[in-house]
Amino acid sequence: MNFKLIFFTIITIFFSSFCTAQEGMVQYMNNTLYAMYHNAKFDTNYVERPAQRFNAQVQFENGQNTISWNTKGYKADFTTYDKISVGFKFSYLSIGGGYSFFPKYANENGKTYEAKKYGFHYYGRVFGGELSYLTSGSAGGKVVNVNVSPDEFNDTLSQKMASADIYYVYNNKKFSYPAALTSGFFQRKPCGSLLFGFSVLYSETENSSLTTVMKQKSLSLGVGYGYNFLLKEKWLLHLSVIPMLISSNESHFKFEGHPDDIDKIDMGFIATSRLAVIYNFSRYYLSINGVMTLHQFGDEESLSVDIMNLNTHFDFGIRF
Repeated sequence: MNFKLIFFTIITIFFSSFCTAQEGMVQYMNNTLYAMYHNAKFDTNYVERPAQRFNAQVQFENGQNTISWNTKGYKADFTTYDKISVGFKFSYLSIGGGYSFFPKYANENGKTYEAKKYGFHYYGRVFGGELSYLTSGSAGGKVVNVNVSPDEFNDTLSQKMASADIYYVYNNKKFSYPAALTSGFFQRKPCGSLLFGFSVLYSETENSSLTTVMKQKSLSLGVGYGYNFLLKEKWLLHLSVIPMLISSNESHFKFEGHPDDIDKIDMGFIATSRLAVIYNFSRYYLSINGVMTLHQFGDEESLSVDIMNLNTHFDFGIRF
């Protein structure tokens, strides 16, 4: 009996079956996405779907995070350095991902600065969302102790931020949120809708010696409103705001000389506002998109935290 031949035959059959199953799974996923994208009912007088399945864009983003902590005897303010990043996004039938980075440069102290952001998204007409992870290699700020002089931190802080955001559009048959996010649809008549939002956030800021550590965890839910205006035929103006209450929040603050760490669960408030202007060609589009998110929770007697995230990006996209 030729065992080598039998072994080779078994391996061949196994890999053939695996490749066939994998091809079938890919085809099933493609059919499911296609059905979700094309079979959903909507008012064609208000919303139009592009004929192309793929959407790719290049973006230039200018963003900044500001974090302020207040507790008994201490106050901390930190700001990430404000630089322009370059990013890319790609989606197929509204599902895809993105990557952006700050080009490396040396600051006035000769230290190299770099930051990266990764994202995965599904921008559907009815519901959608985005997972993102940001790592920033440099930030500046100071910690003030009422009993001693302020401690300045320059180029010694790093920041990590992970978030998940999900939305649901109530008036989804007439109002298109993807039309403002990635031009995944076309808004043909002015219209607005209630927007329901759910958000999970994890933020961590620390210095190189780990004598200062700030961590934030929150879970929030809320409802807001968005409206798409039409300016002439190819211009779209979008305005929206989604305020949310933090249903569960945990804050952690550690500073050298502080007697104890502070862990606190408290209610809070988050508001995300968006302003977007989009110009659509036949297969191309240009957009300017500004997003501002404010986090406020806690109280000054024990621990209060304010986080402001501001991002403005210019996008050039193509559908094919």
